[in-house]
Amino acid sequence: MSKFSDQIKTLQQKYENRIAFVVRDTVLGLSQTVVDFSPWGDWPAWSEVAQSSRPSPPYAPGLFKGSWDYHHGAPSEVQTPEVDPTGFVSTQRIEQAVGVKAEWDITVAAEKHFIVNNTSYAALMESGAYLVGHNTQLGHMLALASSSFPAEVREAVQKNEHG
Repeated sequence: MSKFSDQIKTLQQKYENRIAFVVRDTVLGLSQTVVDFSPWGDWPAWSEVAQSSRPSPPYAPGLFKGSWDYHHGAPSEVQTPEVDPTGFVSTQRIEQAVGVKAEWDITVAAEKHFIVNNTSYAALMESGAYLVGHNTQLGHMLALASSSFPAEVREAVQKNEHG
């Protein structure tokens, strides 16, 4: 029969792993929300006035949506210039950076986590001020992700209840 202290250590490790996995799955859920709600710049759908004031290079339709990245500990200052109106490339990049559960422990979970987009016009995209056409319902992706945070955490907890 094991000592009581060994049982406590086993329980501690179990719950630390679950906490780490909940944080990991929350990061993945929030990053997907951010990417999904990111506009991609369908210029033909813009009004004539908006087309005359569209962002200048390096802006390209799909560059913003394809430029999301993830880091923990400190935000990246590197722009990942990927043109991708679907957001698939950003999602794959983030999933790869987050890694597998085996790489997560309580130390990683306790760090700050950053979902970043370092395009020069990211703040304008978040504000939604210049979005037109099909993009008018988009933008505000960080605000939307923030409002979905409690639901993302609940889902991550449920997913890892028996982990």
